[in-house]
Amino acid sequence: MRKYMRGEATLAEFQGAIRTMQAHRSRFNRPMVDLNTELRSLASQLSIEASVTQRLKREATIVEKLCIREPGLDFSRMQDIGGLRVVVDSLAELIRFDTALCDRWSDRIVDRRDYVSHPRESGYRAIHVVVSESGPGGTAEI
Repeated sequence: MRKYMRGEATLAEFQGAIRTMQAHRSRFNRPMVDLNTELRSLASQLSIEASVTQRLKREATIVEKLCIREPGLDFSRMQDIGGLRVVVDSLAELIRFDTALCDRWSDRIVDRRDYVSHPRESGYRAIHVVVSESGPGGTAEI
């Protein structure tokens, strides 16, 4: 894809790269459903009312990230193709959920970023936890 954007590959080669990306992206579907179920179960066990949603990163966003925003990123290392969001009612519930998640999945956590304790300049606040999935998808960002 990068070579095509630089004029160094044919349209056919670009289309082949897109098909490879689509096949890899589709591998995240089933593991994300499983993770969604696990997160809902954890929230229920903690008596936390949580909204859990999931998404696959859009194809156009993947291409833009690989070709423009992070041209040095290897596609196989992209950790946020599969993403899940857990929304809770309070900071206290967020901390309880995060603590339980980290305790329960300590062997699955690949990366964790706390933007609540250390907000981004934009004011964005959340906790990102990247976990390895049980299936062939690789990783997912919660």
